[in-house]
Amino acid sequence: MSASQYALKSFLRQAPPEMLNRYFAAHGIDLSVPAKGLTRAQLDRLCSDLQTLDERRQQELNAHFRSIHLMASEGGIKTLVEEGNDTHHKANLAEVFAAQESRLGMVFLAFLDYPEIFAVASLFRHADTLPQSWRKRADLPAAEPMTDKKTTEALGQAISQYYVTHQGRGRVCQVDHYRRGDLLYWFAYPEDYPIRSLVYDAREHLRRSTQRPAFEVVFVYSQSERSLDTWVRGDKKTLADLQRLWGEVVLNVSLGPPPETGLVYRLQGLINRDFPLTLLPEDGVLEARVTRLRLRMVAWGGQHLTLEAGARQTPHAIYDVLDQLAAVPAFSRDLLRVVAATFRIVFRGSAGQAGPVLVFNVSEPDSCSLKSDPADVVAKKLLRRWGIDVSASARSDPKGDGRPAQRTLRLRGR
Repeated sequence: MSASQYALKSFLRQAPPEMLNRYFAAHGIDLSVPAKGLTRAQLDRLCSDLQTLDERRQQELNAHFRSIHLMASEGGIKTLVEEGNDTHHKANLAEVFAAQESRLGMVFLAFLDYPEIFAVASLFRHADTLPQSWRKRADLPAAEPMTDKKTTEALGQAISQYYVTHQGRGRVCQVDHYRRGDLLYWFAYPEDYPIRSLVYDAREHLRRSTQRPAFEVVFVYSQSERSLDTWVRGDKKTLADLQRLWGEVVLNVSLGPPPETGLVYRLQGLINRDFPLTLLPEDGVLEARVTRLRLRMVAWGGQHLTLEAGARQTPHAIYDVLDQLAAVPAFSRDLLRVVAATFRIVFRGSAGQAGPVLVFNVSEPDSCSLKSDPADVVAKKLLRRWGIDVSASARSDPKGDGRPAQRTLRLRGR
């Protein structure tokens, strides 16, 4: 099952019987699954029985099962193991998972036996799969981040006040703060505009209900890089304002607007066929190529042109098309500016064969779709080696001030 295809019947069919029985017992549901699994008739009957539960229990069950389902991927397993190894837990989940025969079984076990690890890892996995791109700023000063509960609460209050003042929403805002390796995360949940909708109540009567949804803002700080990645829906001004608030509260410094030359990713070199995408054996990468270029045409009033090449074509297929285009004087390489690119990385699998594939986008000046997945971390290292990620040049002292980061507790900001 993929993340977009959760269905109760499919989940029940694939989940280990012993895990389902443990879940039912823990939640007071008087149902059981045969140790050898469910026949088709038994599966249909179990689904029917679950639908007789009261509305609250049905919602809770589906929410739990969907959360487990969303984590049952290679990235989800790696995130659970990573979080288990954190000093706050010291749980060797790689060893615990060894007895399980499926990813779903591994995740279900973590949900039942390691709920705190599951909760935090789910947040990190959610951040790794957020749509659209993160915006990176790499001109931060060498300041010590404040990671205590008081600071976390102050950040929530500052974000709340900002949205109330500028957008008439965000009356309340909860912030959860966590450490992930050498990265510090702040998940902010400001209140969105209320929604008035028609719903059925427990008696199946149609009525109007007002809901108070939340939206997300996520900050990820790297002290070693002195950089801040931000995920937020909004324009550049909103992004800059929120980064400024974060800097004032967490670093106790005034960041000000991003510098005019705040280029994080430099893509113009990709205009040339021989641009080196250097790979080393320790990368574990079999192949790296560019599959898409978005070009700004100087001679055409700044209009944009996109070139794409399929994965089954030769590694330099996109440059074959570019060569033909550049043969026309108005489209010469001197008059083309690369503003965005899509990369395709093939990792080395067993016996040196092709393994997992990672496709990601990079745009000037500061946008990238890479997150903090283990594979994404490798890709970020490659971007720095290739000279595409030039964020280090924004810092006069890339090593920072040498002071260790504060110990970050598992705070929920409540």
